[in-house]
Amino acid sequence: MAVRGQGFRIERGEIVGLIGPNGAGKTTTFNLISGLYYPDAGTIRFKGVDITRRAPHVRCRMGIGRTFQIIQPFENISVLQNVMVGAIFGGRRSGKRPEDTAWEACEMVGLGDRCHSMPGELTAAGLKKMELARALATFPELLLLDEMMEGLTPVESAEVINIIKKVRDSGTAVLVIEHVMRTVRDLSDRVVVMHQGGTLAEGTYGEVVSDPLVIAAYLGEEGEGDTVGHSGH
Repeated sequence: MAVRGQGFRIERGEIVGLIGPNGAGKTTTFNLISGLYYPDAGTIRFKGVDITRRAPHVRCRMGIGRTFQIIQPFENISVLQNVMVGAIFGGRRSGKRPEDTAWEACEMVGLGDRCHSMPGELTAAGLKKMELARALATFPELLLLDEMMEGLTPVESAEVINIIKKVRDSGTAVLVIEHVMRTVRDLSDRVVVMHQGGTLAEGTYGEVVSDPLVIAAYLGEEGEGDTVGHSGH
């Protein structure tokens, strides 16, 4: 059963990597936290508040932002306007105009010079950055990133890692689904390993990659290779 018995905490200003085999329940966990799914049992708490039955837009306005693995931009409006959707939807806490918030988010991810481009004119990396900017424009206190590095070159991945670390340094909690183990190593303060819907192991990167249970269930003989168990979600 999906995420049966799953449970972990994320602290403010912490990056947690969420890893595990295909079908382990990682994206389902994201969908539960962000409100796309409601659990049959258990609770989800955000800053001490039970949000288990709150709608996705309510959670966004409370400070939970996310990206999606499959990016679906609004094709007929500009990059800036796509990011403004996030600013209008969840960024009201900043007290700034949505246009200004969107500009700042675009600048932060390196899209300042592409604000007036259309999404179809962006590269795969550019679309990933736009998706990240849209989430950042909601002013999240918890940011959920679903395979942000997929399809990026090592240079592009390093750039996105630096952006995520800046977000963490501002006090935001970040939960990252990732299959590129070098990225998990370079990015995460702590790692949660999922297997068959529950938490198999939790700790630092070094602790989890040396755990015999994790090696048997996920890493196998590939160990710390580039990519392990590419997601089918």
